[in-house]
Amino acid sequence: MNNLEFRYGADISFQYSINKNQTNITTNPKSVFKNTDTRYTPGINAVIGLNYVLKDRFVIGAELLPYFSYYTGKSKNETSNDTNNSSISSNISGFNYGLNISYVLISFAYRF
Repeated sequence: MNNLEFRYGADISFQYSINKNQTNITTNPKSVFKNTDTRYTPGINAVIGLNYVLKDRFVIGAELLPYFSYYTGKSKNETSNDTNNSSISSNISGFNYGLNISYVLISFAYRF
């Protein structure tokens, strides 16, 4: 058991995204629906893992990265047709958190 080491820490993250969608209705009356979402997402990942030390210099490790983030931004919906145009904007915000199996990191390292 002397070869096992506990590893922990934290990472910070930031994501900026713009998603645009447009739907064209070609029946009468012809209409176009547009949606644009702009988001800013700062977050933090915890790092929790184990190292197994092989022969003093080589290390095999595995870590989990549970995450938490907050997003904020704007959503804009536009509708246009032959007789009418409208636009609605709203603020959006919320939280993301969890542990995704795709965030498991396996490492093999050499210590100097």
